Amino acid sequence: MHKRAICVIVLLAAGMSSSARWKGDKYLYAETAYLKEMDYINSSQWMLNAGIEYIGNPLKSFGCELNIWHYYEPGNTSVGIGLRPMTKYYLWRAKRFRVFIEVKGGVIYVTPDFPDGGSQFNFTFSSSAGGDVRISDRARLMVAARYAHMSNWNLYGADNNPTWDGLGYVAGIIWNINNWF
Repeated sequence: MHKRAICVIVLLAAGMSSSARWKGDKYLYAETAYLKEMDYINSSQWMLNAGIEYIGNPLKSFGCELNIWHYYEPGNTSVGIGLRPMTKYYLWRAKRFRVFIEVKGGVIYVTPDFPDGGSQFNFTFSSSAGGDVRISDRARLMVAARYAHMSNWNLYGADNNPTWDGLGYVAGIIWNINNWF
């Protein structure tokens, strides 16, 4: 887990450090995702994310998002709110279509404890691969496949750190806000 967290921090720092000038494109986005836990078939997660993204380099961007998570497993349903930075790398960009991979990592507070035997304060990590298509001069539709992880990073001991790992899909809308500021 520590290696994963270090990797997230390095990727986020690389995305932020290369964009010293703020003359790129700015976007607001809203997305929703549904994921199923990889080891426990009856556990699922729904999330709603909203954030801002800045593209200062043609191949990468960075931003920050606020998210609301809903976890479900038989006998335990939890809701959480979190905050996390993100970085996105564009593998291919055309006028109407872009292909990307992205990494997000942050913190979340859930109530009640989740997963069962876990804690209210947790760390999150997700990675996605997908694309977006322009639907107007100011808006794009986005779809992606996503992996998500939640853990308290053994803050309360290894016995109190049941992790949650899931796979699923995400869809959203992205608005260009260059002329808003």
